[in-house]
Amino acid sequence: MNAAGRGEKASDLARQARAAIDAALAAVDPMSCLPAFLPPLPPQGRAKLIAIGKAAARMTQAIDAHYGLALPGVVLAPYGHGIEKVAQAPRRLVLQAAHPAPDLASLAAAEAIVSALSGLGPQDLVIAAISGGGSALFVKPLPGLNLAEKRAVTQGLLRAGAPIAMVNFLRQRLSAVKGGRLAAIAAPAQVTTLVMSDVPGDDLSLVASGPTIPADLPPRDPQDVLADYGIDASAAIRAALASPLSRPPAADSPCFQRAIARVFARSADALAGAARALQADGFDTQILDIHAQGAAQAVGRAHAAEAIRALATPGRAGKKLAFLSGGELTVDVASDPGIGGPNGEYAYVSALRLTELSRDFGGRFCVAAMDTDGLDGSSKFAGAIIDDGGAARLRIDRDRHGDPLARSDIYSALDRQACALVLGPTGLNVNDLRMVLVEAKPD
Repeated sequence: MNAAGRGEKASDLARQARAAIDAALAAVDPMSCLPAFLPPLPPQGRAKLIAIGKAAARMTQAIDAHYGLALPGVVLAPYGHGIEKVAQAPRRLVLQAAHPAPDLASLAAAEAIVSALSGLGPQDLVIAAISGGGSALFVKPLPGLNLAEKRAVTQGLLRAGAPIAMVNFLRQRLSAVKGGRLAAIAAPAQVTTLVMSDVPGDDLSLVASGPTIPADLPPRDPQDVLADYGIDASAAIRAALASPLSRPPAADSPCFQRAIARVFARSADALAGAARALQADGFDTQILDIHAQGAAQAVGRAHAAEAIRALATPGRAGKKLAFLSGGELTVDVASDPGIGGPNGEYAYVSALRLTELSRDFGGRFCVAAMDTDGLDGSSKFAGAIIDDGGAARLRIDRDRHGDPLARSDIYSALDRQACALVLGPTGLNVNDLRMVLVEAKPD
């Protein structure tokens, strides 16, 4: 990544933004923050590991290093998310499946997990390392349903803009392995669930649809949810939702009596890591929102305006200010989209808005935004880092090539002007990280 452009030296602010990104990722690396949460292995019983999600490989590496051995079980990650780094071991399956829509490998993965957790006793221990992205990776529809029917419901809800809570509500009602059902399969073994959270409020029942966590079901009839979002579900789907089998085990079910769950990494931790790095570089830092939601372009404009308002405060001359946020933003996708993502759009809109607003204060700025899993939206890019020089080039690029926002093709412009951030899959997932850095000119 060359934040200042091809052949140009990156600005100080761009380098500091990049260092803050590295610090944020380090703060949620399982190698450093997971071991403190790991339980002792049972003295007599068996120990099984179930690791699921975008961070499955990195979590497994941390667990193996802590115990000094590779626990048997199942490790399951999306294609290309570092699974080749996981140690092979007897009675351990290392699997990959599709994300964000499940495939046939997702069905096989669910069967493998069920098999690994079946037949355990009270002296046994299950360590369930769960991270975001897991919902699509293992699927086992309720009896009478097939993968295509279940996938159609999920994809329909996502296209209709349903919040993740509603999507996971239907997933849990139509699944034989989600909504705490894996804990029921593993009972009476002890189940310790360790979660890298990528959801607002760190609601553990939403991360990977909470396979070992009691479902926090909303007081809704699932048939009404289908109607609310215009989902024309099959007769089999509607029959399954009306069946008692669709209700996950209740929170007071005996299967949860020996189950505990802890969050070991979250968005707040990544933001704190970035803030520490920026403070060491002389920035006054402010966290605007840990779990920001909404349209990426609107939030980008609002954060740019917030930074400029702060600079207008008396006594800010020569100061460096940093405004941080986490959460997950959304984009409106064009009918024939290019390569896009919410972090790219946030950075682009925020940087161009800062260009307009900064004329009065005459200082410098840099905007950085990324998905901590390393892939933003439909792109191969993690996000973007745009300083004032990059914003100037992007304005010229817009005049030459047209508005990339209208085509949902933001990364074509960012890549041309060397403002795109390329990391590849990070093996982490605590949602998005954004920062607006501004430096006021001296008096």
